[in-house]
Amino acid sequence: MCLALESQLEDLRELQNKQEQKKVNTKYGIYVLEQHITSEFIKLYQFLHEEEEQLMKQLRDEEMVILQKVEHVMEKIQEKADIIKTMIADIHLWLQQQKLDTVTLLKDARNLITQSCEEMLEDADSNQELGMFRGPLLYTVWKKMNSIIFPVPSPLLLDPETANSHLVLSDDLRSVTYRPTSQQYYDNPKRFTGQFAVLGFDGVMAGRHYWEVIVENKNEWNIGVIKESVKRNSNTEKKPEKGFWSLYLMEYDILKAMTSTPQVLNLTRKPQKVGVYLDYEGGQVSFYDATNMSHLYTFTDIFTETLYLYLNPCDNEFEPNLAPLELFHLKL
Repeated sequence: MCLALESQLEDLRELQNKQEQKKVNTKYGIYVLEQHITSEFIKLYQFLHEEEEQLMKQLRDEEMVILQKVEHVMEKIQEKADIIKTMIADIHLWLQQQKLDTVTLLKDARNLITQSCEEMLEDADSNQELGMFRGPLLYTVWKKMNSIIFPVPSPLLLDPETANSHLVLSDDLRSVTYRPTSQQYYDNPKRFTGQFAVLGFDGVMAGRHYWEVIVENKNEWNIGVIKESVKRNSNTEKKPEKGFWSLYLMEYDILKAMTSTPQVLNLTRKPQKVGVYLDYEGGQVSFYDATNMSHLYTFTDIFTETLYLYLNPCDNEFEPNLAPLELFHLKL
């Protein structure tokens, strides 16, 4: 009896040690993530600060240019005011002595008045240069942020040589649609024959990558990342051990993470656009509801071969399911 209790106590101690180690690992993992979040936001802060400083400098430079123009116009106005004063004095003198050439005097007065009006219009036009500072500043800066945001949705195209014969790709190779009738595609080792799938054109062996797939109006789909060596001629089990890291939507609104034992995910709403994030060296494949970037699921693994984006629009079992899966290309 004592031996059994001692063995049980030893098991509990081992379990306790594992939990202590998990506690240490969790704290270290949180620290690493805190540093990562801070460094990412520093990039944004620095970018926004530099943009603000640049705009403020442009505004100050524009102020100097406009004020110089104003001073120049004011000098001209003063010169013309002096001329007008002289002319008024001459008119008074003419009225008293009637010796001046009245025609010439009236022409000079009219020309002077016209020139003064033109100068005022010119002065008003110079303020148009401030228009750029009254525009949609936030939108303008947001578009420029494309230079520092990484990764952004990649302009990936689909590889027609991998498409199952029941799939039709759009002319721009950005969307895929299931068709009940088989298409006349030529045979090649890259083509899927055992499942309704197509791959992204470019494989990945390093770096961080992000794609977005429009899934609206679909009642079934399977989206993820697969390794190059996955068999194309059979309906291989879609789980990490077989080289699949994917999500599967079925029966309209049941979303599963295709782990060794598939996990049903709790959804607050059915995604209309799915984000797929791949960090090759970090061993991570994450999925997001790309409309609000809420996290759906993350796989962690060790990657050792080329990976591809995997799209499977599925058949029409859950009608209607003939809408396409479409790659979203960000345009800034």
